[in-house]
Amino acid sequence: LNPGHSVSIFFREHWVFSTVKDTLLMLIDKGPPFFGYPSAKYTCNLCDVLIESVAFAHKHIKEKRHKKSLKEKQEEQLLTALPPPTPSQIKAIGVAIENVVQEFGLSNEDLEERLNIKTVMENLLHQKLPECSLRLYGSSYSRFGFKTSDLNIDIQFPANVSKTILLKSFTEVDADFHARIPVVVCREKQSGLICKVSAGNENACLTTNHLAALGKLEPTVVTLVIVFRYWAKLCCVDRPEEGGLSPYVFALMVIFFLQQRKEPFLPVYLGSWVPLVFDSGQQCSAPAGQLWLELLRFYALEFNMADFVISIRLKEAVSRESRDWPKKRIAVEDPYSVKRNVARTLNSQLVYEYILHCLRATYKYFALPHKKSAKSSKNSILNAHEEKSQMLHHGKDAIKHKNADLQNLDSRTSATVVSPTVVCSLCKREGHLKRDCPEDLKKIELDPLPELTPKFSVILDQVCVQCYHDFSPSIVEDQAREHIRQNLENFIRHDFPGTKLNLFGSSKNGFGFKESDLDICMTIDGLETAEGLDCIRIIEDLAKVLKKQSGLRSVLPITTAKVPIVKFFHVRSGLEVDISLYNTLALHNTRLLSSYAAIDPRVKYLCYTMKVFTKICDIGDASRGSLSSYAYTLMVLYFLQQRNPPVIPVLQEIYEEPKKPEILVDGWNVYFFDKIDELSVVWPDYGKNTESVGQLWLGLLRFYTEDFDFKEHVICIRSKNLLTTFKKQWTSKYIVIEDPFDLNHNLGAGLSRKMTNFIMKAFINGRRLFGTPIKVFPKEYPSKMVRCF
Repeated sequence: LNPGHSVSIFFREHWVFSTVKDTLLMLIDKGPPFFGYPSAKYTCNLCDVLIESVAFAHKHIKEKRHKKSLKEKQEEQLLTALPPPTPSQIKAIGVAIENVVQEFGLSNEDLEERLNIKTVMENLLHQKLPECSLRLYGSSYSRFGFKTSDLNIDIQFPANVSKTILLKSFTEVDADFHARIPVVVCREKQSGLICKVSAGNENACLTTNHLAALGKLEPTVVTLVIVFRYWAKLCCVDRPEEGGLSPYVFALMVIFFLQQRKEPFLPVYLGSWVPLVFDSGQQCSAPAGQLWLELLRFYALEFNMADFVISIRLKEAVSRESRDWPKKRIAVEDPYSVKRNVARTLNSQLVYEYILHCLRATYKYFALPHKKSAKSSKNSILNAHEEKSQMLHHGKDAIKHKNADLQNLDSRTSATVVSPTVVCSLCKREGHLKRDCPEDLKKIELDPLPELTPKFSVILDQVCVQCYHDFSPSIVEDQAREHIRQNLENFIRHDFPGTKLNLFGSSKNGFGFKESDLDICMTIDGLETAEGLDCIRIIEDLAKVLKKQSGLRSVLPITTAKVPIVKFFHVRSGLEVDISLYNTLALHNTRLLSSYAAIDPRVKYLCYTMKVFTKICDIGDASRGSLSSYAYTLMVLYFLQQRNPPVIPVLQEIYEEPKKPEILVDGWNVYFFDKIDELSVVWPDYGKNTESVGQLWLGLLRFYTEDFDFKEHVICIRSKNLLTTFKKQWTSKYIVIEDPFDLNHNLGAGLSRKMTNFIMKAFINGRRLFGTPIKVFPKEYPSKMVRCF
């Protein structure tokens, strides 16, 4: 081969080799074709790219992507081939590490000061809440923090005290009640330390105790964590709000590395019942300098981040597949909150690649033997920390190596570390952070709407009424559903005597579509609850019975669901049917919604319009990460309750007795005022709202885009007064909709931020469409309904 050519490719039966800097292309034309790419003959092992011909191979080798992969491969080979550090290197690195710990780590005096601050705050708290106490957690307790680290304090309180009452006791200082863990923030005057006070943050305290115990077992852990955190701080990758990692993630990474060494430096320990000690003769000792180099090498070259989870609970490898976590970037498990990937804040591939680059550049800096200049003093080896700090501090733009003393690197192996790219966690675009994201709906300025004309108001009325007439089931269909229920009940009673079937959901609440699924609740006479019943066994037996019925198809018992059901297809009607066992709370829920539907015809018209709107906009399928039609129905009812004057009352707040009655079902109070005929007597606002259904529809769209604060308030139809997300402790959710009976059920809990934005954009577009009057309908629209939807 001619080494002067940039590309030289030659064939040997089944292989194609490229001499471009050791690039290997594998010929696959005689093997089985690649699925979905039958014309591929080669694949680039570096880039995992399929290639059709030698010409395309030439082209691919010249591309930036391939050159980048090639450069990274060469760098990896260089780093892998580096010789072990000499004793003098290890000693110098150890001294530099100790300097960092001494300068930035927490001393005994620092810990004492933090404990004193906690005690002062506790004394103040006792004046108002004597039954509560405070505890330190986080880096102040584990000793993994810096002298300037925030002070994390958690309030321990008895069961009869509300968490929200506790945190509101600190309202004279700044508060972040919408964080995943709500906190109040204050600054201690004398020390200047920032204190963050939470309440009942049990998992964080358990994790802290675990980390602190490991630090006491082996003080070298504290040293390595502080240095690793300092490295992360210099590289600007310890800011989760900017797309980096939470500082305590680096502690978990250090501990995981020490557990996974060939000669483990730490035991895998979890739980107070397990002695936190090594077996006799198993404890390993190694200098901090050596461990620091091994730590960098482990994450820069050895650990397979794509396939495995960083977990300090188990010695065995934990695969991402076992956790159902995507194979992207870094996966780190909190030992006391195992369902969460605590590295999920690292949501940008660019930042991830930057972290890997920093790890490799730092490893190369410390692992390469350094040259000593003639003018260097014998103590210059002690300046490793200052040199490293200097490298990363200079504008954060580069790690550069000077040629003046022992710590300098040869210019041929200098490694550049550019500052991390800023990537928004909301829209995933570069150049701005989440707080400045233009796609944040709160920053979108809504265009003012023109005045609603009488003519267009009539059009909106017609569209809303048309939605109801086009999609609501006929009386015949309602009778057919009842007939199906009766026939099924009679059939099932042959094998399950005393069985009673009740329709619930959209078939019975007044808001069902034509041909919507049939939801049925099965109960047994004489049994108020399912207590003592083997529900899974009954559902399985019921499925066997239903399979005998010739008019049913695809009978399937689903026993793993939250509410076990039997699904099947009713052949004659063409309806899908679900039968659940003792889903009695849903029966009362259906009665409540049916009562609201009976108060005013505008309720039905608006609910059907909302259902059509969400269906057309593709935002009404909870199985695909959106909201259910039931959730949107609650949104309509809530709006009608909050309208001034209201269209409907809060039925759960109307009662004739001095105290609200209690009717408990599954532990929840299902009382509501159901004497709709008497509503005009007991509800003072009855009949006061005279707005048309079209005006209300536009008002609803404006209410949820202009007025309602989703961050602060809960959509709650059981209370006229506003309910805050903080009081419900649902502060980390985007759209919060409380079930009127099961008060622990947030119907918006499954929404992602992306889906929330999609839903809100649909409402914003709906506001513009339905709020802009048009004089003449274009001819291409066959009807007003088609134009509006």
